[in-house]
Amino acid sequence: MSEYHYLPGLLREIADVAGLPAALAIAEEKGGARVHFPARASEAHWLVRLVGREAADKLCEHFRTAQGGARELVPLGPRNFYAQARRKAARLAEEGCSREEVARRLGVHIRTIQRYRARGRDEGDPRQGRLF
Repeated sequence: MSEYHYLPGLLREIADVAGLPAALAIAEEKGGARVHFPARASEAHWLVRLVGREAADKLCEHFRTAQGGARELVPLGPRNFYAQARRKAARLAEEGCSREEVARRLGVHIRTIQRYRARGRDEGDPRQGRLF
């Protein structure tokens, strides 16, 4: 078992190949998006700028295919990301931020904020106020 068992699949794989700092940097910068890991990254490529040449080379080699590079969907981060995001979303909503502003600040899709809001209506004590 990987020592990074708490990370979602692809991030665990990245951490095993290039280290935990690389995995976390990629999750923070590219989480929720599809990215291309090229067969070889130039100095100007986002991967090299983000994690450095050594880690980028390891990742390029790891994801290299017969056709060249690979496209992968990067998870948002460690498992507690969504719990943290829900708490932050609730706090920002209480401060008067719009759904769009909350989504932008948290780096999530507005649909995620809409789901949080919908769940908030269906759960909890009806005598307490709503988060959104």
